[in-house]
Amino acid sequence: KDEPKHFKIGRYVDDFMFRKAEDLSVDGSDEAEIAAACGLELTFNTDVNKLMMACQYQVVVIGDNPRRKGLIDLLPDPAKCDPMLLDYVFDLKTAADASEDGFRDACAKFGYHIQAAYYMDLLQAAGRKVTTFGFIVVETKPPHCVAIRYLPMDSREIRKGRESYQRWLKDYQACVEKREWPGYGESWTRVEFKPWQLREGDEAQKIS
Repeated sequence: KDEPKHFKIGRYVDDFMFRKAEDLSVDGSDEAEIAAACGLELTFNTDVNKLMMACQYQVVVIGDNPRRKGLIDLLPDPAKCDPMLLDYVFDLKTAADASEDGFRDACAKFGYHIQAAYYMDLLQAAGRKVTTFGFIVVETKPPHCVAIRYLPMDSREIRKGRESYQRWLKDYQACVEKREWPGYGESWTRVEFKPWQLREGDEAQKIS
């Protein structure tokens, strides 16, 4: 299955920022061009530059259970950063709209608050105290504006995200133990075409 366009752009921006894949033009795709433009705007941003210099990149964190792990984009390095930053963890996001309202809606739609709750709890379990999850957001359309948004650990959004991921983990554990996975049920159902699927030849092809 083809990778969704916004996922591909996000992956390319990660390559640009974290793996120094500066020449994305060799890919030749629209997504690579957009990602390169996003990456350049990120490197021009003063706050992002400071964070890049003060953080470790793409850190794998393992919590109290080997199955509980995650990849942290930017984790402040105690040897490099201002002590005030040590309570933060950061993730890089692309977005159609990085405004306060726009990114709030994206958080709710794509579950970024769930990711934030999981990663902060994971870091706590691994012995790293964090109180805030930051999002470095760059828009995918020119002029590729950059913003930094954040969620505090004690916010209602994080509490809601924690409830979600803990419920999912509980459901997953139950499936593993019982070796039963939700599917389409055991009932037999009749295959019934839609009216347009019963049409013949080119006409059906045009409608589909």
